[in-house]
Order: sequence, then structure tokens, then C-alpha cells
Amino acid sequence: MKPGIESIELRLQSFFEGLDFVSTKDRKISLVRKIADAMTQIRSSIHDPGTQTCLITIQMPPHDYQAWMAHSDWIQQMACEIQTAAEETMLTPFSLPLIKITSNQSISDGEVEVTASVEDLASGSGNTSVITVGDGSLDSAEVKLPEKAYLILNGVEQLALMSPVINLGRQLDNQIVLDDPRVSRTHAQLRASNGRYVIFDLGSSGGTYVNNQRISQQTLKPGDVISLAGYLLIYGEESQPGLSDTDKFSTGSQPEIPEN
Repeated sequence: MKPGIESIELRLQSFFEGLDFVSTKDRKISLVRKIADAMTQIRSSIHDPGTQTCLITIQMPPHDYQAWMAHSDWIQQMACEIQTAAEETMLTPFSLPLIKITSNQSISDGEVEVTASVEDLASGSGNTSVITVGDGSLDSAEVKLPEKAYLILNGVEQLALMSPVINLGRQLDNQIVLDDPRVSRTHAQLRASNGRYVIFDLGSSGGTYVNNQRISQQTLKPGDVISLAGYLLIYGEESQPGLSDTDKFSTGSQPEIPEN
């Protein structure tokens, strides 16, 4: 076995051992091997980790797809595991891979098909910088959104967050367009998960920060201050069941804005 494949397999095996919804050990081993093989085949084609990353497409039968997507948090966790293993293998920075899960009726129960391709984060195609699930579109009726969530942009404009996937950046096809030269064309993404929004950095040049800490992903809470390469946003929710009054955030009580 090649060292690169072995490194990725070992890390993914440990990760998949904790996924109870993957019913059998054989399924876990099969998926791990196929992902590791696809990654190692494509990695030599990634010449610039700052502008390129790997898109891993996993196809599975509809029944398995429904079961797996009921626990969709594993997708981003797996992407982070792959990124770490790739960096350890190549001893060089590696962008967070994009994961696409699709349902395919032609695949037998219990089987999966895995393919990998190089994606250009700096291209104008729009879809390449998005971590996708299913066919790339999520119905908000099928995803639990945070309660009346919003962003305050640069302390001025307030925008309601009403979609399960929201892309932020300078490019015009983002859901939230930020006209600031410091912001990358496709800079960050908000994704609803279990009634919370999680923010992901999409390989931006200037970085994504939450409360002055640089992040690759972070679950947001009301009052969090987000910086996209210095462009400031404040995350809020008008009501959040289970939080005390001191934990809630409103536009009338703005937190201190940190410096990057």
C-alpha cells in the first residue's frame, strides 16, 4: 500500500468507527478505501492549494442516502479529516476538500461509488466553491433553520438568514455579496445544521475569523463577531429557546468588535 493511501485510510478508519449509522464494518472499510484511493489519484493534479481543491463525489442508493443525510454533520468532519491527512502526507498546505453526496438508484444497496476531481476555487463558475449535499440544492423545509437568524453587515445593514446554504463573497452570484476588496470572490459559507448555522471558510486568501480566532469551520451563536479578512459581520437570532436573557443578542446591545 502506498504511504499516502495508508495515511488517509488510517485517519478515515478512526473517523468512521464513530459513525453508528453506517451499519456494517465492511461498508466502512469499503468507503474508506475508495475515498483514500480517489484522493491519492487526484492529489498530484492539485498544483496550487491556495486556488485549487479536491471535489469528492460519493454516490449511494436512495435508502442509504436518506439514512446518511439524517446525520449530515459527518460530511464537514470528514472533509477536515481528509485535509489533515493530505497535509501530513504531502507536507504542504491543502485546501479543505469539497464533499458532494448524491442519490443514485442504479447503485445496489450497501454499495457506494466515489470519484474525485480538481476544483478551481478562483473560477467564476460559482458552484465549485460550495460544499454541496445531494444534488447541490437543499430545501429549507427539509432542514431545521435557526430561529429568526440574521447578520449585521459592517454595523449598518441587517439581513435575515432564511436559507439552509448561504454563500458570502465578492462575486455577484453569492447569496450575500460583499463589495469589499479584502473579501475573496467566494469567501465563506453558512450552512444550517441541527437548528444552528455553521460558518465555513472556503479557502479564502484573507481568512475567516469568529471572535478574533481564525477558523475553518465554527458553529455560530448569537453575538458572534465574524470577520472576513477584516469585513465585519455580527450574527444574531431574535429568539433562541433555551438561552438565558444574558445569552441572547439583539441589535440594541452590540458586542465589542475585535481587531484582526
